[in-house]
Amino acid sequence: MKNIFKTTLLFASLALISCGNKDDEPKKDKPKEEIQVPKISEVRFSYVDFDLSNNYNDYSEGEDFLNDTQLGTYFFTAKEIVVSYQYDTQGRLITLKTNDITEGTATTVTAAYSANKITLSNFDDEQGVKELSLNNDGNITDFDIRYNEKQQLLQLGKNQYSWKDDNCTKINLKIYDALTECTLSYTQNLNKNNFFLGLLEIHDVTGYKDYFLKQIFIPRGKGTKNLLQQTTYQQNGLPSDFINKYSYEFNADGTVKTIKEEAITNGRIEGESRISGEYTTQKWNSLQALISRIQNGTEKRYTFRELLKNNEKYVVRISSQTIVQKDKNNKPIHLPVDKVIDYYINYKQQGGEKKISEIKIIRTYNIHQNTTYQLKY
Repeated sequence: MKNIFKTTLLFASLALISCGNKDDEPKKDKPKEEIQVPKISEVRFSYVDFDLSNNYNDYSEGEDFLNDTQLGTYFFTAKEIVVSYQYDTQGRLITLKTNDITEGTATTVTAAYSANKITLSNFDDEQGVKELSLNNDGNITDFDIRYNEKQQLLQLGKNQYSWKDDNCTKINLKIYDALTECTLSYTQNLNKNNFFLGLLEIHDVTGYKDYFLKQIFIPRGKGTKNLLQQTTYQQNGLPSDFINKYSYEFNADGTVKTIKEEAITNGRIEGESRISGEYTTQKWNSLQALISRIQNGTEKRYTFRELLKNNEKYVVRISSQTIVQKDKNNKPIHLPVDKVIDYYINYKQQGGEKKISEIKIIRTYNIHQNTTYQLKY
């Protein structure tokens, strides 16, 4: 059975058989001792949590959204978390305890194993007990999941995973109607901890935080050969601002001591609107004027990026940034939040001319998180 944190690598001894005399027999190699990979006993990290508030703003113009420095849509809370782990005699994770130092609360998740099942207690807020079926290698078989002969994840639902040199290099994700392509790159350092990161749906794992808090319990195949260095995304063929970067410090035995994570995560879609008919000309003129001011430097608060331009569609992104300096408890923080507007200008042919048929506007928040994880064994 393979586990998320597999503890031993067994090297088979070479048996040489000879029919000659005893003195002529080659000596048999002694079996090598099992190499023990230390188990993580504790992970400590701090981050800024964000929850939605009930303050939903109605932005009549795009610039109203870009200039919103209050970010009243969110409650921000600086968190300090300590997660501790316990294992059974086979090296399988059986207890995960999360201590929220900020709130003074603690939760415990436990696991019970059988030949073809893992039962998790207190794993989900909505469900007290979660049962998952396992294959002969100890990996889950639920959720329309498929592995290759090396037990590397190939399919999870509608998501497809591509591997090269024992590293997952590309993931094609389908979340609702959005098609997302994730590209992964790796360090030269071996993944001795067998971390399984970046191989799940974006909503399951957005970084090491979600992995250490929960997903470490879910065996979804063999981890990558090397440690993850960066993930980048494209959504529906358009470049995304979501880039996660990772760097590491190591113990003398090559296990990870410190993880530094730089991530940009999607806070929420603040709103979506569509403009058609006679109002498209007015909106297009005002948008062109705004783009011109950004490009000539008279508007310094915003940035402009052209995402797509062809005969059928023109897509541009305008964004601004606010630095949140205090959380809801008045504790000092430094949290950059991008306010992003994507404009989708759709064209149609009318009377031999290209005319705007519709302008779709999507407003989102992108939240920057820099997190350092300290690991103990």
